[in-house]
Amino acid sequence: MTRRVRLHEVEPPRLLTEAEVAHLLGMSSAELSRRHEELEQRGMPRRHPILGKRDRHALHLWLDREFGLQSPAAARREAVLARLEQTGPWPP
Repeated sequence: MTRRVRLHEVEPPRLLTEAEVAHLLGMSSAELSRRHEELEQRGMPRRHPILGKRDRHALHLWLDREFGLQSPAAARREAVLARLEQTGPWPP
């Protein structure tokens, strides 16, 4: 008999509770509660005004920027700009 796979078993939820965000950041919920304003001033994504949760993807992008990592799109953009500097704009 085959077992049904539920979506949440394959892909984690996109929106995170404050407890899940705290876990992702390696801190307690109490610490996140104390420091959320400071983190938001540094660019941490805010909670959705209606849903009250934070976006997992936005959090990962923010962490990448905080640690000096580039997104694939930013890397491609920089490669195109570097190529344009070498060859000049098209058409000539």
